[in-house]
Amino acid sequence: MVIPPLKDVTRLVIGLNQADFAMKGKNFIHKDNMPDNTLLKFLSDKAFSIQHRLKSLTSVTVPLTFYSAETGYNVTEFLDMIIDNIPDKKRYLG
Repeated sequence: MVIPPLKDVTRLVIGLNQADFAMKGKNFIHKDNMPDNTLLKFLSDKAFSIQHRLKSLTSVTVPLTFYSAETGYNVTEFLDMIIDNIPDKKRYLG
């Protein structure tokens, strides 16, 4: 896991793409565009594991979600998470 040096960790969010290919593509219900319970638990466990490792290494809790850009699964939730974590104030980059 590569953790970039960030001055403002509130600008960090994590999205795990290809949720439909987790577990080698098994357990994703394409006609309903969603994972079944087995895959959902697998994805949730992966997300928890990553959050836990980040927290133990950096003491920072980072918002994290999983999605599939190809199928559109959970993309809206991921975009909402990004928007919700945009700071109100702009930062000076000069």
